[in-house]
Amino acid sequence: MLDRADLALVVAAALLAAVAAGWVLHWVWTRIAARPIDDRSELAEMVTRLHRAEQETYAAQAAKATAEEHAVARAEQAEVAMAAMQARLDGALEGREAELTRALREQQVEAEATMEALGDARRRIAVLEAGLAARDSEEISG
Repeated sequence: MLDRADLALVVAAALLAAVAAGWVLHWVWTRIAARPIDDRSELAEMVTRLHRAEQETYAAQAAKATAEEHAVARAEQAEVAMAAMQARLDGALEGREAELTRALREQQVEAEATMEALGDARRRIAVLEAGLAARDSEEISG
């Protein structure tokens, strides 16, 4: 069995071997990749893309706000136009209703006048028939 010092040496050797293997594998990978890793250029590119994305976001928000303002303005214009149209329709309806009421009154007056004239004509006919009947009875009796 290993004592404490031997065990520490074995663990230290294993860790040193792991670090050395990692360094060698990293060195091999960078040679095979054929592209040097430059974190600064990647970071600068990401920052540029982030700024561009933020500008596009602000532009989209501004366009959305403008579109909403236009939509509200159009809705208000439509409401004003609808109110004006409703007022015109109400005015036309009231005018037509007044015209029809006036025509109805005129027709009622004409109907009453016609009924009175018809009543007068019937009374005249009754008087004339009574006169004819009296004349016929005088001729027959006389």
